[in-house]
Amino acid sequence: MILCIFEIMKVNRRSTYNSSKSFRRIRALLMRQVALMALMIIGFTAFANAQTGSDTVSVVQADSSVVRYVVTNDGIQKVGTVTALEDESRQGRYWFNELKKGRIHFNDSTVHYPRFVRFCWDTYKWGDKAFNSYDTTYVKSTGMNWKVIFKNNNWLDYFSCTPFDKMKFKFSNTAPSTTLGAYISFMAVSVGYAIDLDKILGKQISSRRFEFSFTCARFFAEYYRVISTGAMNLTIKDYYDNEIYHVKDFTGLKRRSWGINAYYFFNNRRYAQAAAYCFSKIQRRSAGSFLAGFNISHQNFSTDPDKIKDEFKIEGETDFKETFFNYTDYCVSGGYGYNWVLGKHWLLNGTALTYTGLKHSHTSSTTDGDHNYFAINFKAKVSVTYSKRHFFASLSENFDTHLFNTGEYRFRSFLTDLSLIVGVRF
Repeated sequence: MILCIFEIMKVNRRSTYNSSKSFRRIRALLMRQVALMALMIIGFTAFANAQTGSDTVSVVQADSSVVRYVVTNDGIQKVGTVTALEDESRQGRYWFNELKKGRIHFNDSTVHYPRFVRFCWDTYKWGDKAFNSYDTTYVKSTGMNWKVIFKNNNWLDYFSCTPFDKMKFKFSNTAPSTTLGAYISFMAVSVGYAIDLDKILGKQISSRRFEFSFTCARFFAEYYRVISTGAMNLTIKDYYDNEIYHVKDFTGLKRRSWGINAYYFFNNRRYAQAAAYCFSKIQRRSAGSFLAGFNISHQNFSTDPDKIKDEFKIEGETDFKETFFNYTDYCVSGGYGYNWVLGKHWLLNGTALTYTGLKHSHTSSTTDGDHNYFAINFKAKVSVTYSKRHFFASLSENFDTHLFNTGEYRFRSFLTDLSLIVGVRF
């Protein structure tokens, strides 16, 4: 192209040349430059595709058909021919175009993706088929991947322990710990934020809770962590003096716990726990399943000795120590879950599990430190769910009980959680 411009400048300066001869020369140069540029573009494209392994090149022929070639390190090979109408249809079903129109669905095989996105999609399809397939006469998918959820949590803690001889302590919340959160989820991934309403309302409760869970057709898994340091009602029964003391708003207690819980659904083709707690499936007919898995949990229960002494006006040295109980459970679990379909849009779920195994008391505990005992714990949950097309709502209750009994030292903790959930799918 630069040579053509230079020749035109020469024609303007040299009027002695025959004009037709000069323009023929310019036209020849122009055609040569266009051909050279086309060859450079084709060569560069083939080189770039060869560097990435393999790719396809489309060439439109005179009859408007599109011939596709694959470019590899071994050369260029023809892979097929489609009409211009078919090619235009394929371009119209490109994944990004479908996403902009808001109608993309991962199970739609007619949508075209780049190779990496296609690999991710194929991996998802394999996992969905292997771990999330159901008997459609009992369970069906909602057909929607996105959810917006608003959740209100209210939970209470209760502890009963005998950390000293002839002395029994009972702790209970002065009021439920309350949070209000909003979450958005895409398939199995969810993000959101919860507000601690206790602080906003000025309550003397300080509880922090973190949860992560995953549910599919074959299994359920969760991790949780709870820290409670707020005011509680305290009742102490002294068997020596046969006296009972009541203390309101006692702030000397701290409870820290965490746990990993997982179990397998044996009747995973017909029973969908996700229909009751994840709202990603619809239970069409009533069904239940036996459950089996494992549980690891840790409990640390401690008090502030100075606050106990101040509350009861105790002077001098005492046997009160900071940690009452500090232990970890390693258990296997077994139970049963059942979904009752109460109507076209209503579902009632009940799930109960028992955990048995080894309880290890740590040396920092004042009970009977660094010993192993038999462990037995219990967990249950129940929910009522309403689901209609895009809308869903649920009221659920969770119970979690831990027991510790060596004969001389006893500890029992009980946590109950009431949750109200409303949301939409799209």
